[in-house]
Amino acid sequence: MLAPVLFLGHLARSLRVETMLRDVHEEAGTTLAWELPGDREDPGPVRLPFGPGSRSPPPHAGFVVDVDEERLVSSAVTSDVVVLLAARIGDSVVTGTPVAHAWPRGGRREPNRAALQEALGQSVRSGFERSPARDVAHSSRKVVDVAVRALSSGINDPTTAVHALSHASTLLGDLVSRRLLPDRRADDDGVVRLVVPQWPPVDLVDLVLEEPLHYASGQPTVLRRMAALLREVAWRAPRGVLDDVLRDRLRDVVDVAAESTRITASERRSREESLHSALVDRWPAGLTAEVGRRRACATRSRPTRAHRRRRGWPGDWTSRWVSSGWCSSSSSWGSRWPESRGWSPC
Repeated sequence: MLAPVLFLGHLARSLRVETMLRDVHEEAGTTLAWELPGDREDPGPVRLPFGPGSRSPPPHAGFVVDVDEERLVSSAVTSDVVVLLAARIGDSVVTGTPVAHAWPRGGRREPNRAALQEALGQSVRSGFERSPARDVAHSSRKVVDVAVRALSSGINDPTTAVHALSHASTLLGDLVSRRLLPDRRADDDGVVRLVVPQWPPVDLVDLVLEEPLHYASGQPTVLRRMAALLREVAWRAPRGVLDDVLRDRLRDVVDVAAESTRITASERRSREESLHSALVDRWPAGLTAEVGRRRACATRSRPTRAHRRRRGWPGDWTSRWVSSGWCSSSSSWGSRWPESRGWSPC
């Protein structure tokens, strides 16, 4: 009898959203450590031969899940060509559309298309779903899906969306803090024979924010978390790589908040200043301006203990209204209910 109970408990824990997000996060760490080690050097821009090159379709439709770079380099050396894949690992490819371009070195002759097509069929593996094994953006995609589903009208769970965006912030920061360079492979003579494209930082920012922002209208907590995400990414990204992009995305977030929530001008300025500070390597200590304002408002409105006794203040429970950000605009303390005596949120 104990085994079924333990199994059901394990199953219940595994199906929790927090458990799924944790597993996806750990999965992403393994993929990044393998695909994007931190000690990569920038070899400079990729220089491809001139001209349109020879285009080759994919052997099968689906998602690119793996590439055998060594086999493709060997085939490129045999045909004396330079090969550029048109799809990243994780991208969808369709039968009949180009998946690779090949140029003969020095433009001497037309490449052997049959040999190249055979090498592509053996080297570029596709599947009907994405795989986290080599796809550095797959985990971010899954976390974003959780956030979008949580924001849907049928679920309406902003707390889960905020948790998912916290994971997305970490994953995005882990990605943009690395060198997101095309994977180039050279032959024994040092000649570049194969170039596999990589996700650029701008596309990764859009992947994380574009869809959640579309569904976050009227959700102030979620929109604030998005603004914080942009600040966190600004802190981790190399200087100058994403500065303008992050400013543009913050304007988008603030515009949605202004249209659908009661964001104040001071909070908008605070978000813009926080992002600018992170972009120039400044992270001021202390509480945010909004929290500080609420606490100052509560402190100014809190009566003394003697005043509460004189006015019949029910100090053991009504003070919670003050500590949670409620302020009184009335000088009378005779009513027990805050709403009836001119109380309003700070």
